[in-house]
Amino acid sequence: MARRCHNQLTPITGTGIPVPVIGPTVGGQRLMGCSAGGKDLGLDLEGVMMRNNSNWWKATKQDVRVLSDLRGVQQPKQERSQKSFDEIILAAKDLMYEHGLEGATVKGVLEKSGVSASSFYGKFEGRDSLLEYMACLFWLAAEREWGLVLDSRRWRGGGTRPLVEQLMKMLVMWFRAEEAVLRAFLLHALSGADETNLKRISEFDNWLADETTGLLIERKEEIGHTAPGLAIRVATLQAVATVRSRLLFLGKNMEDGISDRRLSQEMSRGFLGHLNIVQQGSTASLR
Repeated sequence: MARRCHNQLTPITGTGIPVPVIGPTVGGQRLMGCSAGGKDLGLDLEGVMMRNNSNWWKATKQDVRVLSDLRGVQQPKQERSQKSFDEIILAAKDLMYEHGLEGATVKGVLEKSGVSASSFYGKFEGRDSLLEYMACLFWLAAEREWGLVLDSRRWRGGGTRPLVEQLMKMLVMWFRAEEAVLRAFLLHALSGADETNLKRISEFDNWLADETTGLLIERKEEIGHTAPGLAIRVATLQAVATVRSRLLFLGKNMEDGISDRRLSQEMSRGFLGHLNIVQQGSTASLR
């Protein structure tokens, strides 16, 4: 049956609040809910990558406030300065997606953006402060996007098994689409003497585990593990570690012969096995 993707806003049941039927943003694209014959299928992993205007590298007003005290960064106060600031960020983003961490050099950013060296150093102390600023933007946006996905109101009526399967598919797809910048931010964090950037990655992992636990614990009657909250948290952290290590360090060539689809299936089996599911729930769908 032919599938069609949609990006309209629909209200969360009972609230009237319009929310996009979407998954997280990835590489300037967005994972979107799909339907077939009017029936919500949750995710179509063969063709859900659609262009949109919401990009993690474009700081919101809230982001600017949160990052106002970030060391080595001088936030612009004038429109002209803001324009060159944005050009630097855009150039660095493009270089990371195209060439990874190695491509995001000050020289490369200056050449690609057309911004002068004096203008660059008037805004950023150096390459490290630029990358730290961009990493902060990325993780702030990631929490917003995944927060939408993990809102329990989107998954009403869904059982644990199909819900976990959906989330594992989305996790693998998100890491695959963002692997260039995720790898760049991780390698940069590992190379620095300051553990702040590593801590930021760890904080996101733990936040994701907390949110997933909050979502799945509502279905604890389906979980046979004697400590369901702990089991969900550990399973989530294991899943993140698995997909990060494989997609970020193995790369696109998939030398081990495991496809992304098969990876998400095996991750789901491992997750569900750890929870010791005792009954199968109804089909989950993004609302």
